[in-house]
Amino acid sequence: MDTTLGNNVRHALLAELHAATREKHHALNMQITARLPLCLPPHANNPLLYAKGMVVFGQIYSAFENFLEASLASGSLDNRVRDVYQCLHFHSLIRTNRLRDDVDSLKSRLDCDQSSDIDLLSQQSTVFASRITAALSARPHVLLAYAWAMYLALFNGGRWIRRQLVSPGSNFWNADAFPLSFWDFGDGSGEDEEDEALKLRFKDSLLAASSLLTEAEKEDVIEEAKRLFDVCSEMVLFLDEAVADAGCLKLDSPQEGSVRATGPRYLAPTSSVAFAWSYITSTLTFVRTTTRSAWERRVQAVD
Repeated sequence: MDTTLGNNVRHALLAELHAATREKHHALNMQITARLPLCLPPHANNPLLYAKGMVVFGQIYSAFENFLEASLASGSLDNRVRDVYQCLHFHSLIRTNRLRDDVDSLKSRLDCDQSSDIDLLSQQSTVFASRITAALSARPHVLLAYAWAMYLALFNGGRWIRRQLVSPGSNFWNADAFPLSFWDFGDGSGEDEEDEALKLRFKDSLLAASSLLTEAEKEDVIEEAKRLFDVCSEMVLFLDEAVADAGCLKLDSPQEGSVRATGPRYLAPTSSVAFAWSYITSTLTFVRTTTRSAWERRVQAVD
């Protein structure tokens, strides 16, 4: 039997996802590239900022992974969506427990006030997880968008990020073992060949899952992927505000009325983020120019 048409249809969704999110993905990459150095020496002398970033972005993983596993366990899905979820469920890719262990380890190395700051920010950022859970409850098939974006990001940009994180050495992390299991697969050996093999298996499963969706469902997945990148950008700004308000970057105090509501679930930064962005652009111009080309070569949602 000729399977050429079927294979083309299966590949089409992943190609469309890549095309539809290209600009949003590029913008998010630039945001992260500019801010990542602020978590590390010489701009930081402990991993507090890194921990804060992870508890916020971790809301995405915990939301869709918990929904995936709870749905498979409950038996509430129809057979076709269940098959989609089984394609996407890779035990070696689940990040929630790894992230929880990493954050607990980081908190044990920080003082009580800093640990409390992390807990507070984690609680405040659960609004993002709630929004994702609501979206998945309404349209369970769009979980494919989350798996596609968030897991492939680990294989691509995640490798580069991890190299930056380990570069300061163990003294910065205040322990011999790096609390970075979130960025590892399997036993954390970091073997590129094994990671690449896992990536290829996962991409094959993405293709299999996409072939089970209707055309309308595929359109839903594409739209949800675009919304996901918008959520990630919201998270960046949410962190800008939290960091500036906490004085983690030793910025001037934000002016009165510097926070304004832009919706029922989100506070957008104004003047305090201007201070943060001024700091970034004035002190990290060299980082933006030297890392941009490296990031663009290494980070793509789909190869």
